[in-house]
Amino acid sequence: MAVGLFTILLAIAYAIYKRYYAVEPIIETRTIEVVKEVPGPESVKVITKEVPVPGPERIIKTPPRIVIKKVPIQADKNLDDFTLFYRAMLKDSKFNRVVTGWNYKNLNSVFPDSQYCYAVDASNESQIYYLYDANSFGEITEHKALNSYPNKEELVALRKYCKFKSSSEIRPKSGASPFPKSKTPSQGSIATGSGFFVNNKGYAITNNHVVESCKSVWLQDTQSTEPASIIDRLPINDLAIIKIEKDTPNFANFSNLVGSVADVMALGFPRGDLLGEEIKRTKGNISALSGINGDDFSLQHTALLQKGNSGGPLVNSKGSVVGVNYAKFVEDDLQGIGLAIKSVNTIDYLGKQAIDFELNQNDKDIDWEQIFNEASKYTVRVICLR
Repeated sequence: MAVGLFTILLAIAYAIYKRYYAVEPIIETRTIEVVKEVPGPESVKVITKEVPVPGPERIIKTPPRIVIKKVPIQADKNLDDFTLFYRAMLKDSKFNRVVTGWNYKNLNSVFPDSQYCYAVDASNESQIYYLYDANSFGEITEHKALNSYPNKEELVALRKYCKFKSSSEIRPKSGASPFPKSKTPSQGSIATGSGFFVNNKGYAITNNHVVESCKSVWLQDTQSTEPASIIDRLPINDLAIIKIEKDTPNFANFSNLVGSVADVMALGFPRGDLLGEEIKRTKGNISALSGINGDDFSLQHTALLQKGNSGGPLVNSKGSVVGVNYAKFVEDDLQGIGLAIKSVNTIDYLGKQAIDFELNQNDKDIDWEQIFNEASKYTVRVICLR
């Protein structure tokens, strides 16, 4: 019992000692994160110096030399005297036609030096009947052979088809350069191109290079040869407007659209000295809707062009004018390609000059023979005296 008591007293004494004499300090515990600085690159000042990078030298591409030639008017010919003709075609008659000839002494002649009229037999075109003569003032006399014909009475009735000129027929037009404008050299040359009427008031289009050197101009169709006025010229587009003092019921209609592969026909009066005086046509198609080096001023086509085609119409299968022929390639490897001024440029020019024109409303193809027959009525030969 005594041992047990002693043990209890000892345990109490140890607890008192521990509390007051062997105190364990209370330590505030903190978690401290130690971050070690990671070394990085020093600040570097970069100095940039431009150094040319070796490379190909600048290459200037030179386009290939392409030679074109404005379709020339007919070859020049020295001229001291010349004759122009008017043909009246007859139907249901013993006579094929009545022809009036006007003889001009030289380029200085304002009016014909002499005039004559004859009829051609319908069954034998080599048979000619001389009807009447006239002087430069239009004073008419019977031809000396008229009385010797057994059919004189029939021939006299043909008098109404003779188209003699008189001094009263040519009057100056204000603001234009009518034929004849002024005296021209007694020696000179005659050349011809093509053109076409654009309305019923006698206005026609041709190339500027056809008329730019002309002192006097005529337009010749299937019926007559008329003195013309140069109304305006636009050299930059190679276009010119000319006019006769006569109504023209047959005229072209334009299209402001053209197919990229459309069939076309070129009309005009090429090489009359070799191929004959009548109107010619050649067919082809549009080969490109751009001209030289891709210009949008003109188009390319394959209808053959020759001397004298200058200013003539290029017509599509709907009977619409889609271009004005003006040039062709002359290099051997580019033969057969013609150039035409686009119709949109032509009608823009006419509009700025306040000259009436019509757009074709037809949207159906027409027989080519019909197209040629209609176009022949408004396509004319442009005669230039220089």
